[in-house]
Amino acid sequence: MMKMRTLTFYFACLFLPILAIAQPAQWEGISEPGEMAGFEQIGYSENLDLVIYLWGMNHEDGNFVLAGFNSEGWHILSDSITYGMFTFVDWEDGILVGGSLAYVGDQTMPRIAYYDGNTWTYPWEFNNVVRKLKVVNDTLFAIGSFSEIDGIENPYVSKLAGDVWEPVIPDATELDEWYPKIKDIAFYNGDYYISGLFSVSEPDYFGKVENGMLVQAGQPIIGPAGVLWMEEFLGELYLSGGIDAAQGNPGSNIIKYNGEVLSGLNGTIFYGESGQTGQFSGTGTTIAKHGDYLYALGDYYYINDQPIHGVARWDGVQWCELYTQDFIQDIEFYQPFQGLTFYGDTLIIAKAYFLDIENDIYDALWAYDTTQEPNFCYTPVLSVDNPNLIKSHFSPNPMINESWLYLEEVPSENVLFSLYDSSGRLIKTEIIRQESTKIQRDHLETGLYIYQLTAAGQLLSSGKVVVE
Repeated sequence: MMKMRTLTFYFACLFLPILAIAQPAQWEGISEPGEMAGFEQIGYSENLDLVIYLWGMNHEDGNFVLAGFNSEGWHILSDSITYGMFTFVDWEDGILVGGSLAYVGDQTMPRIAYYDGNTWTYPWEFNNVVRKLKVVNDTLFAIGSFSEIDGIENPYVSKLAGDVWEPVIPDATELDEWYPKIKDIAFYNGDYYISGLFSVSEPDYFGKVENGMLVQAGQPIIGPAGVLWMEEFLGELYLSGGIDAAQGNPGSNIIKYNGEVLSGLNGTIFYGESGQTGQFSGTGTTIAKHGDYLYALGDYYYINDQPIHGVARWDGVQWCELYTQDFIQDIEFYQPFQGLTFYGDTLIIAKAYFLDIENDIYDALWAYDTTQEPNFCYTPVLSVDNPNLIKSHFSPNPMINESWLYLEEVPSENVLFSLYDSSGRLIKTEIIRQESTKIQRDHLETGLYIYQLTAAGQLLSSGKVVVE
């Protein structure tokens, strides 16, 4: 059975059916005084009903601790793991754990281990480090610096086909130089994609698997840390990491791919602490989808000119900040937050942490009730000089009491009309179903407004309207 460590903190009040917290609530980390915790991954295991934190290190004997928590408290899955753990995934009735691990207790674990809630075993032997395990399109994939599995050649990226591992790219000589920097795999529109900090035909970081080879997808991506995470959202494949530009356009940290071209998120640019006078926030932004939103976690302090700090959600049109000012002031930014997951509707963010000189733990885990209203929201507005897929205009323009919005063609699906003031604040929305739609002034103040027409998260048209 899992060993359970009793800790004195606030799970009893955190995991009510609806969280009754007005701001992010603090959780205690897995370490006790005298210990240190690094960080590789946090995620929810449905099989074990645990949020699992990789990895903690026990200084007393040098072993690693694998722990998870749920509404009942913390559970120690093992406190005698030799060498590091980098990844886990639900598999069969338990979890698979990969890394550089060699033993659990006195039992050999050749870079991969399986835990069913009671016992540890190993189903295969990898000859080198397993960096990532992921189930994609109902198939288990492994990414790492290994070249063999069970004595059979399987370089760097492999998939489990029945009971046998098969190489995704059989001739991986082109990846020999870059294999430590393969980071993720995704399935999108019937094809597999691989990302990381590697070169395909030139510095690119993102490729499609085609006939057992890795070919370039889209146009070159530029950035200091490559593409670290991929997530399908609103019918497109979102890519995140340390990205500065894609296809010649600024893309800063998160970009998207529609199967043909790469683009930014309506002009979204992530900035570091110095804001627009400084550099992009380039150390990487983690993304995860939950419900109707994409959540982004990173070391950014601004989105464009808006002070949106560290964690925000995106609905395809606007960004909403989830940090509160009290939270920003309370947490210790000794290490940036690096991982996020969900326990029900509770967002959990995680980072590495250490003890300070007074033996106070830098808190590694914080929670946020995603059913709360966000701190504030901001809509990035693309330049109206960008080419439009559908031509549109207002008449009369300027508007006095009302005006008509005209489209050059009847939309094939419902189109969302969004109106913003000159500061980028969303003022009103309306569904457009025909070529001409009357837009009432209502309580609009005199001034310049910008509108956008979107469908399925894609910008179709934009323009200006003046209210007098």
